[in-house]
Amino acid sequence: MHKTSLRLPKEPVTVDRLPLRIGTNVSVERYNTFVVLREAPGYKFKLNADGDVYIVDMADSEHEAVISSLQAVFRVANGGVLWNPPIRVWGQPYHNAPGGGGLLVAPDVAVSPSNVQVQVPIMPYPGPPPGNSQNYPYARIVCEVAIHQSTQDWEARCRNWLQEPYIRFVLGIKVHEKRIVRNPQGQYHRSMTARLWQQGAPAPGFTMWDFGTLAKHSHIPTGCNAVGVPGFQIQIPTNEIFWDPPIVAGVPNLFGYVAVTPPAVAPIIVIDLYRIQQEILTTQCNE
Repeated sequence: MHKTSLRLPKEPVTVDRLPLRIGTNVSVERYNTFVVLREAPGYKFKLNADGDVYIVDMADSEHEAVISSLQAVFRVANGGVLWNPPIRVWGQPYHNAPGGGGLLVAPDVAVSPSNVQVQVPIMPYPGPPPGNSQNYPYARIVCEVAIHQSTQDWEARCRNWLQEPYIRFVLGIKVHEKRIVRNPQGQYHRSMTARLWQQGAPAPGFTMWDFGTLAKHSHIPTGCNAVGVPGFQIQIPTNEIFWDPPIVAGVPNLFGYVAVTPPAVAPIIVIDLYRIQQEILTTQCNE
């Protein structure tokens, strides 16, 4: 058997080296220990089925600008409640990866109900009902933001969350490479893709927006050029954040169940993709 190896490189990790393999023959247990202790530098890791571990993305300024913007929008639905709000918006809390196997995985943004509003796990992590690694309610909405991560890996990561029925929506944002041409403001044009997957939606299971300054694989403007353009508004009903069906023999009983939003919470969360686009353009390096 090959010797297990898993360590961050001594030299700086640069974008041109991604995906960068940093481990071989790594067990799930070893990987979980590593990410909990070492993910602070801001890398996004991936463990393959063969035990190889890769750095697939980095928390650079553009990545963090999108994440902080999404967190702010989800918090708006709390109606100004800052302490002990009904909707909890987390940055990278660890969850049991859907599909089993015991792997720890952390979304870029996790939106969960307060444990005052829903059942907390009856049994210790991972439940049921499922909870995150600290035994708080499992996320109902997750967001995955990819800058340098490949489109294929990003899409697979988003889809994998839907194996957990408590995940009601998955919002994925993929920011593609800067173009060589600039807009009148001197910023590099950029293509950007958003997908919103909904639990149980018919094929293909998602709605997609091409919301960059130029459409992907073309030089045609997307039309996402102002605040409030109807075709570039993502709307998510907040009642799904409080999805909490009765548990019967460890299984959610969905018969006749409809999730209910607490009175103080806004009924709809609206994400304006033009604002996300502008956050990326004003954060990216245009030198």
